[in-house]
Amino acid sequence: MNWYILCTKLFHEKKVAEKLTNKGFEVYLPTQRIKKRWSDRIKVVDQLVISRIVFVHCNEEERNNTFVETGCYYMMDRSTKKVAIIPDKQLESFRALISQKELPVEFTDRQLKPGTKVRINNNLFDDIEAEITITEGKERVFVRLNSLGCAIVEVSQSDLTLIND
Repeated sequence: MNWYILCTKLFHEKKVAEKLTNKGFEVYLPTQRIKKRWSDRIKVVDQLVISRIVFVHCNEEERNNTFVETGCYYMMDRSTKKVAIIPDKQLESFRALISQKELPVEFTDRQLKPGTKVRINNNLFDDIEAEITITEGKERVFVRLNSLGCAIVEVSQSDLTLIND
């Protein structure tokens, strides 16, 4: 069983996730609760973190069936030219990052250069391992997902511990 990145049509993410869940697949659709402001009110809504993406946990045979049934396609790993697989630990870290209500998560598909590996030591992230980059004088920690990009969140330098390889 592996986590695969399923690419959907725009605005079909929730429908595809629901369809696969009803068929018995374990599915993760990354959403985050945010406050939306209109002229007359403020409302809390679930917003997709990554558009057109649904994560599916299945074996290779099931993966082939989901491909046929949903009309979607699987993201390819740019370096190996094979279907991209997300390691369980990376997806767990990504889920933990997204689940934090206190910090908004920015998602980017920019290719960020690998940096120093760190462990985040604060109550929000509970020892998540990540990589660090310094951009415009701010320290930013990101969790890398193979072939997809990085979730980025700012974290205090005092909350980081270096990991020795």
